[in-house]
Amino acid sequence: SSGINAEWPLRPGEQLQKRILLHGALVTAGAIVCTGIGVTAFRNIPIESKLVRKAIHGLFNFTGFALMVAGMYVMRCIKHDYHSTWGKDHFTSVHSWLGVLTVLMFAIMFVFGLVAFNPFSDFPSNEIRRQLKPVHVMMGVGTFALAMCTWGSGILQFAMMNDGTNVVALFGMLAMFIVLYTLLYRKQPSATGGL
Repeated sequence: SSGINAEWPLRPGEQLQKRILLHGALVTAGAIVCTGIGVTAFRNIPIESKLVRKAIHGLFNFTGFALMVAGMYVMRCIKHDYHSTWGKDHFTSVHSWLGVLTVLMFAIMFVFGLVAFNPFSDFPSNEIRRQLKPVHVMMGVGTFALAMCTWGSGILQFAMMNDGTNVVALFGMLAMFIVLYTLLYRKQPSATGGL
């Protein structure tokens, strides 16, 4: 067995359905909710300390990344345990390739953010950090948009496979609230600027 066990009595197909929903819940919580909060946290949290805001920003993004990886692991277990139903091949849909690309982009952005904006290091210089900040913001928003595309393709794929519209609608409303908040509410930068 693959390590994901559910030892309750289930009807045929129900175990698979619950695992697919677990995959969806993990990646939605990670890619949309946690990273959506992480994207807006640095600018929008009403805390004066830049170090605390950076820590919250990094923590939410790291948690989002970890949940995405856990969701991918669940899907890998599904493919392993149900290969007679799903086939042995991995990465056979646009959603799966977008998912891998999203996780890779989040990993790159997380490492880039740790190296470029580490408050406990003098490397790189403040001037270089100022130049890297717009790149980091643009790539972060672009990666979040990629996560939204991945999420949307997963919802479409799930809806095409079965009728789980109640769960899909719940996750959809939650995700769209995060996106609308991200797009509509932006705290104006202070006059002093800063990193």
